[in-house]
Amino acid sequence: MKSVLGTIMLCCLTAASQVPDKQAPTSSVSATEPAGAPARRVTLLLSATDKGGAPIKDISKDSITVIDNDQVGQMVDVRNANPLPMDVAIVLLASKSNFGQQQNAAVELIHKVIRPGIDKAFVVTAGGEKPWPNSRLEWQSDPAELEKAIRALDKNVGMSDAFGYSLTNEAVGNNRGMGLQTYNVGGFSVFDIVWKMMQSDPQAPRHALVIFRNAWAHSPGLSGVYSKVVEANHNRIIAQAQHFWVPLYVIGVEEPVPGTNVLSRSYNPMTSNGSGGAARAYDEEWDKERDRAYNAGRANIERMAAETGGGVWWGAKKNYQDATNAIANLLQATYAVTYIVPGDASTSPEHVLQVRAGNQGIHLGVQKTYFSRQAAKQAPASQPSVQASPAATAN
Repeated sequence: MKSVLGTIMLCCLTAASQVPDKQAPTSSVSATEPAGAPARRVTLLLSATDKGGAPIKDISKDSITVIDNDQVGQMVDVRNANPLPMDVAIVLLASKSNFGQQQNAAVELIHKVIRPGIDKAFVVTAGGEKPWPNSRLEWQSDPAELEKAIRALDKNVGMSDAFGYSLTNEAVGNNRGMGLQTYNVGGFSVFDIVWKMMQSDPQAPRHALVIFRNAWAHSPGLSGVYSKVVEANHNRIIAQAQHFWVPLYVIGVEEPVPGTNVLSRSYNPMTSNGSGGAARAYDEEWDKERDRAYNAGRANIERMAAETGGGVWWGAKKNYQDATNAIANLLQATYAVTYIVPGDASTSPEHVLQVRAGNQGIHLGVQKTYFSRQAAKQAPASQPSVQASPAATAN
């Protein structure tokens, strides 16, 4: 079943940061308090699993503690939110080596989590050598139709990605090599498409982004100047995901790390008047720099997931079955938590969250920041507007 509401003409999209804030969470006097009482009633969504990753079947309000901008919340209610409809965006990564595995994983996940007539999803590919050919995206609620769409994807075709770092070492004359770094950050990307699609269906209270990522692309590289640009781009996407209450569930695509294009890995100390030792030292140092760049990219991806209440899976099991099983469990372990906190006189829309479980056997997944609509309206005009999904409301 295709949703007319969810149909988008890509050529007409505007940046997600420009959306109005009318759907952001409100901050008002609690319905349980007398008129004029300085209190806010807030509802948020979180996932609750046990140490093995299985959904927790029941949690009570006494087992949850919420700290909102350093204010301890008075727990009102904790309810199972699984019956609520859900919108899921699935973003594959164009790749010549593992695209088939990504497709298999996406198909498996769709059949595990999408309930026909209740939940909706759309699928798209990021990156690739050729641009995305279609000007329309549509929400679909039929797993069979979604499977067809996934199988029809081309490993060479995709939308613009927000991240694209590469590091190579090219041989220059008789020298060992010259390091070359390239970046592709910023601009309108597949992430903006996801946010706009989430906007197109305001009736869905639950959202999720399942995305395949390569750690290399997210690396800040070895340059201090560009590292700041890459960090700012990650911060922007994290904030946008938090505006819309979209947890990022990342499946790590472990592709071969680019090698060192040097003249040779043969280190004969008699070569070039004993330069073999220097060549070995150069290559060893280069390998360290390359590993550092890769690990930094991996850390950026893990931060994106942690800040939005999602998760990352780097396992190499066939068709990423460990990841799809874990993601399905998390999407089936959703609770709506309602609490009351004292009013906040600050005009900043940003609220820092800390959510803790009294039982150490419970793992909670929730984003670390949300944005209040009322505070946003009171903020100076120079402050950017914000939005969050109906999943997070303060009535």
